[in-house]
Amino acid sequence: MLCEFACGARGTFEASRTMIGPESQMAFDVHGIEGALGWSLERLNELRVNIPGGELERGYTTVFGGDRFAHHGAFAPGDANGIGFEDLIAIEDHEFCAAVVEDRPFAPGFEEALDYAAVQTALIRSAHTGAWEDVVPLRQGVSAP
Repeated sequence: MLCEFACGARGTFEASRTMIGPESQMAFDVHGIEGALGWSLERLNELRVNIPGGELERGYTTVFGGDRFAHHGAFAPGDANGIGFEDLIAIEDHEFCAAVVEDRPFAPGFEEALDYAAVQTALIRSAHTGAWEDVVPLRQGVSAP
């Protein structure tokens, strides 16, 4: 999918359940004029960061997960000690239950789900029309062909 964000930035999204190579990548890369980020589910506890600052600082630096990040230390104290996918699910469950007990909103919620569905609807419309399609909030009643 090709896209243009409201701020004017452009992006691409790719997905394949049949490609050869990555096992479970679920990755993202963000490239900008002031730096870049990269992350992959296959390397869950590592964030690649590139913020240029001089000739000797070219390339990516890896930021490892660790107990300096919220909840991480409850599962694996120390720096660069990885947590697993199931630990993340336990953290999500904890945060959801805390939001219910504290009577505060939890994100992502239903509104974010609607936003996600609006993007999918625009993608389906674009596949049918072969043209750029605007993302229209679903509450405005636009449906896929």
